[in-house]
Amino acid sequence: MENLQKMWNDGNMTQFIMNLRDVMDVHVVVVIRY
Repeated sequence: MENLQKMWNDGNMTQFIMNLRDVMDVHVVVVIRY
């Protein structure tokens, strides 16, 4: 979470969005799995 906050502060939106998407993909997989 701190990494996302740091990237947001650095203004690195592309990296932030890609990481956010990776996190969401993991959540989606967990939801589907259970």
